[in-house]
Amino acid sequence: MPDQTATIQWQTHLLNVALQLVRADNTLRNLAGLRATLEQSVSNPANDPRLATCQRPQEINEGEQAHLLDVVAETALRTDADRRANELAEAAERLAESTPADYSAQRRLEAELLEVPVPELDNLVEQARRQRASETRETPSDGATARESGATRLLKLVEQTNLELFHDPNQEAWATFPVDDHFENTRVNSATFGDWLSRLFYRETGGAISSENLKSAKGFLAAKAKWDGDETRVWLRTAECAGKYYIDLADERRRAIEISANGWTLIEKPPVKFTRPISSRSLPDPQGGGSIDELRPSLNLDDDGFELALGWMLAALRPASTYPILMLKGEQGSGKSTLSRILGALVDPREASLRGEPREVRDLIAAARNSWVVSFDNLSHLPQDLADAACRLSTGGGFGGRRLYTDDEEAIFEAGRPQLFNAIPDLGGSRPDFLDRAIVLELREPWLRRSESELLREFERARSHIFAGLLDAMVTGLCRNDSVRLSRLPRMADFARWATACERRPRRFIEAYENNQAAVVGLALSTWPVYESLRNLAARDGGFSGTIAQLLKRMNEIAAEDVKREPGWPKSAGWLSNALRQYAPNLRRVGIAVNFETRNAAGQVVSIRSTFARVIPTFDPPPGDDDDRTGAGSVGNVDNFHLSDGDSREIVDL
Repeated sequence: MPDQTATIQWQTHLLNVALQLVRADNTLRNLAGLRATLEQSVSNPANDPRLATCQRPQEINEGEQAHLLDVVAETALRTDADRRANELAEAAERLAESTPADYSAQRRLEAELLEVPVPELDNLVEQARRQRASETRETPSDGATARESGATRLLKLVEQTNLELFHDPNQEAWATFPVDDHFENTRVNSATFGDWLSRLFYRETGGAISSENLKSAKGFLAAKAKWDGDETRVWLRTAECAGKYYIDLADERRRAIEISANGWTLIEKPPVKFTRPISSRSLPDPQGGGSIDELRPSLNLDDDGFELALGWMLAALRPASTYPILMLKGEQGSGKSTLSRILGALVDPREASLRGEPREVRDLIAAARNSWVVSFDNLSHLPQDLADAACRLSTGGGFGGRRLYTDDEEAIFEAGRPQLFNAIPDLGGSRPDFLDRAIVLELREPWLRRSESELLREFERARSHIFAGLLDAMVTGLCRNDSVRLSRLPRMADFARWATACERRPRRFIEAYENNQAAVVGLALSTWPVYESLRNLAARDGGFSGTIAQLLKRMNEIAAEDVKREPGWPKSAGWLSNALRQYAPNLRRVGIAVNFETRNAAGQVVSIRSTFARVIPTFDPPPGDDDDRTGAGSVGNVDNFHLSDGDSREIVDL
């Protein structure tokens, strides 16, 4: 007879896995498909990290296991169907409150988000409207009393709990509420908080609260959070408090990692509020004694690419306002998606870690609200509006728009996020502000072909050690960051300074970063027909100096005829002047300085010259070199960097 406790634990774990599979993949919403996928995962648990934390009891034979999989698959499908039915009912009630014009404008998007055909959504909304019309025909006093009593009773129950209401800097209402042996933080208007309120009402009364009463109670609590609650920042995956960094492990124990200049350690109750999207998965328990170099065999990158990938991860693990956009390029089979999953697993693991191509800006915002790392897979193109939105997200910009079903209220979302795109199209013609934020890694053709499952198994075995190595590097960065000096600040200066402070070999990162920036900008400029002529003029002794009209004349003299026939070739001095101002930042990145000088009688004077400058990082000696910096994850002494020309106070340009 199998141990009943072990069997129940195994069945519960399988059910959770099955529910995750169904919610992540619509094609598994059938018994045969889900049953087969479950059986495959159970047969090869090494391929599915979700099964690594719970093993099948040895007492369960094959026949019992087959029956158990049947039961789990049926239960998961039934549970998912109930969940979807509740979501559809709540959505229909919400949409029934909108005006016909608002609903008509949103119906297709809502149907797509709810994964139902538009006619089915129309029917549900119509039923909800008829129900609302029926309720309004009640005796006014009776109807009002019924709705008031349910909401009021729920609010009285809430007062007896340890609920904390507050708002964030964007004036969104939040709640911290008890769940079993821990507290969770979520938006008041979220489905999660609604579920908690419904559960509270049921446990205390034995009945179900109506959606109308639930909505009334949530509206009251949201107002209380905004007007009476404190303003408190809510963090996602990473946080900062009192000079220390915190990383949410997102495990069941709600633990976090505390990082300071003295080392890192695991703590049970971090002093900050983390929110955890439903798709979040846990980071590994860091295990010391390993090295970041254990990651090297898993990444199909050259040496510069490896340094840049490390820099991006170290930035993504740090709470900051600016993050570079990491873009992966390579031919089919070069491992772009695999590399994306590996990087995500070390920074922000989640279910369905790679999203499909975004179609509009709201897709990007939705991804940023529900994950720390915003990643998209197999991008075929990047429209200008999405590129602009990615730039704002990279540097902590804000997004605003009319709140749904209101006339004048604006919804604000402001945050910075690390971003990871793969299969990026040609960057030719991209705007300078986008290129300034980008790191482009070109994946090589693998010299040794390995299956993705084999590669991920090897990575998973080393993940805890690699993660600890990243934490060690962050400790180093906290020790050195204030002493880093860059001779010339790049566009993402804070990122470059932090990555330089964390690096293991002096000047290695900044050299790779500058080379990458020059290559990216060069790729973009290569499609601009004016570039080759400007490069030739700048390379000559003294470069060029004269009016815009003289510059255009000189370019027409040295350019090939087929180049001058291209659409982007300037037809007038004014056209050339505008183009030079637009491309000046990109040209400066590849060593061509464009300077607009004073006007003379003949017109605007411009100079074109070649310039080369290397960024040389130096380090001020940290105070207290003999300080003992030990502890979990400590990397010990920090004075192992070479100083430029023997004097850390000098800024050296070569």
